[in-house]
Amino acid sequence: MEDIIAIIPKPIPGYGIGSIIYTTENAKIDKRSPTLILKNIYDDIGKKKKLIDRQIKKATGVSRNFPYVIDHNNVLFPVKYRKSSYDKDTRGFVNVKYVEDIVGSDLILTTGDKILTLNDYKALRTNRLIAKLCFQEEIIKILSASFDAYYFAKK
Repeated sequence: MEDIIAIIPKPIPGYGIGSIIYTTENAKIDKRSPTLILKNIYDDIGKKKKLIDRQIKKATGVSRNFPYVIDHNNVLFPVKYRKSSYDKDTRGFVNVKYVEDIVGSDLILTTGDKILTLNDYKALRTNRLIAKLCFQEEIIKILSASFDAYYFAKK
């Protein structure tokens, strides 16, 4: 799976709310909402969102705006991207690995792009910190598994 940089909601004329999926290779339009795309990715890899959310809540004490932890390269946190009466239409998701800085309510990406959000600085910072924690936890799991494999092979 290639790295997802961001999944941003986009109104599609004659259809409704779709998404633009930005990856390291290209950008493509999808007719599914950002939340549905991530739910389908979770289903494909065999993870349960509610179980992961419970683990994050237990570790951090936070009770909402959980990141989507797909793998060690894709940990996406929610950002409010547009105004709508339905929450699922307003939220986009950004990969914490590609966020270089937060300036006001804008995310500066390592690719040089800027994502304008409707969140305030404090909410963005909090969401990013939780996502970074999950990202680092995924890296630790991989390093631990590789150390275990090395130790087993050494015996």
